[in-house]
Amino acid sequence: MSLTIESQNQGLLQSMNRRGKLQLRMQQAVEGLSVAAISYYLVGLIKYGAESATALNLIESSYMIVGAAIPICIIGVVYSLRRIKKKVFYS
Repeated sequence: MSLTIESQNQGLLQSMNRRGKLQLRMQQAVEGLSVAAISYYLVGLIKYGAESATALNLIESSYMIVGAAIPICIIGVVYSLRRIKKKVFYS
């Protein structure tokens, strides 16, 4: 009887382990998509600002500003999400 219970417990623990791994992979995928989406919108806002500055003759071209903003936005979003994650999970 105890052997049957141990076997059932082992099956339950393996199932929980598989679900935990799946949840972790899904969370990582969602974080990656969040970085892409937030960065996309930030760069879009910067593009509107740079195009407005070009229209007001404050700068000559908006392309350099938008191009430089892409890696800066991605790095900033990744850094911010990691800080948020640390605060939520480790505090």
